[in-house]
Amino acid sequence: MATPTGGTFDIQALPDLPPGSKWEDNAVQMWVNLVNRTVRKIFMAHAVITPAAFSTQTSDQTFTVNGLIASMHVWITPPDLAAGVFIGYANCPADNTLKIRFVNLTGGAVTPTSGTYHTTGIAH
Repeated sequence: MATPTGGTFDIQALPDLPPGSKWEDNAVQMWVNLVNRTVRKIFMAHAVITPAAFSTQTSDQTFTVNGLIASMHVWITPPDLAAGVFIGYANCPADNTLKIRFVNLTGGAVTPTSGTYHTTGIAH
């Protein structure tokens, strides 16, 4: 069976569970309530990204990742981090747009690692 490389998945409402007397039942109910009330979509993709070199302390770079929705909460996992470079944050400022802030700790020119960035977005 082929594994999809990315997409948007609808979260369907789960039925409310009857409250239980055990802690586990209450914890499950809490998660069901959280999903039912806050999460609209979960997006996952393996985006091939080629960041540009920069010599400033930070560099905000944008990339097209089809399926992202503006204002999604975004988490990324890069293929690796170049020496002296780390990711300050990632967000989704517009539909299909991933913005990553790269931080340069070297004081010289750096090029963040190119490759497949695992991207997860959650829309509330």
